[in-house]
Amino acid sequence: MAKITKIEPQKRNQSRYSLYIDDTFAFGISEDVYLRHRKSLEVGSDISQSFIDEVITAEEIQKTMDSALHLLSFRNRSEQELRNRLQQKGYEENWIDATLEKLKSYHYINDESFARTLAKDRQNMKKLGQRALKAELKQKGIHSDIITEVVDELCTEEKELEQATVLCEKRYRSLEGKDIAPKINQKLTQFLIRKGYSYDVAGKAIRNVVANNNC
Repeated sequence: MAKITKIEPQKRNQSRYSLYIDDTFAFGISEDVYLRHRKSLEVGSDISQSFIDEVITAEEIQKTMDSALHLLSFRNRSEQELRNRLQQKGYEENWIDATLEKLKSYHYINDESFARTLAKDRQNMKKLGQRALKAELKQKGIHSDIITEVVDELCTEEKELEQATVLCEKRYRSLEGKDIAPKINQKLTQFLIRKGYSYDVAGKAIRNVVANNNC
């Protein structure tokens, strides 16, 4: 059985500790991991390999958690976005799984809330239609059921037509007098389709704008 012979704060980072086993440096651990296992991590205590493995695993999960929280400090992310970034950083899949489960239990990540907030932002700021919203949410790794629920809730027929008409009005003014009517209609249709609106909504918005401007 090995024995813990010294535990001391690291010189460059006082929130981390160096642990020595049989007078030889074994590994470093964070203060959080040290405090969670403090009863068993005392100088003079015997320590088994299985317990060493448990502490090292806890330390790796803590590192993964710290990295995830750092990423979330910049902006909210979907579960898949966060998983992808942690994978890119080289963390093992089981550490990532454990970290994501903890973050979900703490409500630090919630795909439904994330999807609704992102969709509202894109709808209000960029006036995106439902097709564009669905595509962006899918790209973020949001489950199809959540995408359908959120988009159906936000993109009512009335809201879609209202937003498409606002966009169309602005674009129509910039094109009016520069092209003949058929080309203007074609450009407006293409513009609204790129914004994520259906051909049906685009057509109605264009007819509304043209009618209003020809009164």
